[in-house]
Amino acid sequence: MRRVIHSFEPAADLRALDEAQLAALYQNFLAGKKALLFWDNARSAEQVKLLLPPPSCAALITSRWQFPLPGLKSVRLGVMKDNEAKAFLLELCPRIGESAPELARRCGCLPLALRIAGSFLALNADWSLPEYLERLQARRLQTLRSADDAELDLETVFDESYQSLREEERQKWRTLAVFPASFDRPAAAAVWHLDDPSAHDLLSRFCRYSLLEFVESSPP
Repeated sequence: MRRVIHSFEPAADLRALDEAQLAALYQNFLAGKKALLFWDNARSAEQVKLLLPPPSCAALITSRWQFPLPGLKSVRLGVMKDNEAKAFLLELCPRIGESAPELARRCGCLPLALRIAGSFLALNADWSLPEYLERLQARRLQTLRSADDAELDLETVFDESYQSLREEERQKWRTLAVFPASFDRPAAAAVWHLDDPSAHDLLSRFCRYSLLEFVESSPP
């Protein structure tokens, strides 16, 4: 809120204001104005509810966690489609060429992973595509990181969600590695030795934390 207020009134002295006073001033500065506010990597509804602007403005909020807010329209972004991922890689590094589909597959078509891989290959011409694909297969999380930009680190992004879990939940999440591909709720319940309602609750939590992706099954 301080940053937004200072963008309108750089000389404003906000040091003596408590949270409620700051929120009131924030709303007052934005009232009647047209502004688009962008909040990146929000962790909870509690964190951003005071930041929601008045009706004359709009806010765009990104988060790996799913949470409800009054007036919020949620859009869940999945991975890129195969053709989108291929085009994105080739835009970043044209020399990827015919290896683009395989590289996209090994990156899971995740936009961040694709950006890291494509940028690395564009900046490091001494790495051949076969070498990089082999390294990616052997050490995926360690490979998908940038030495020059801490935000381009897939392991760090993943770890932020993982560390939000309780230890028992982390253990349950790790046991899902027994499944080489998609699985259903009864299978997870069997591996965890839990009843169906308990497994359902835990799987829902993992989905809210973007550690799992729910895919609705097709009718037989």
